[in-house]
Amino acid sequence: MKAWQVGPYGYDDAWSAIVHANTRAEAKQKIYNETADTDEWIKIRAIRVPEFDDCAVTVEALRRLGYNPEGDKIVPRDFTWPCGCELCRRDSPK
Repeated sequence: MKAWQVGPYGYDDAWSAIVHANTRAEAKQKIYNETADTDEWIKIRAIRVPEFDDCAVTVEALRRLGYNPEGDKIVPRDFTWPCGCELCRRDSPK
């Protein structure tokens, strides 16, 4: 399944999440379903991140993509919370 970095327009990547979905619209819908009660996520963008296609989101992969440049502890679940796919539920470290 394709991987997408999804987040609101106008914010940096710290406000984004990684979701697995077949289409851009499906990826955006996953985020919208989880954030419908907040105004910050009205305009949602989805960018392909093929590095995560058909694989779990790991600490190493997130660092390679530039997440967490300050070196703080990375918890992959913090980036995949809206996904809910079998891959993220099964393989992502808690």
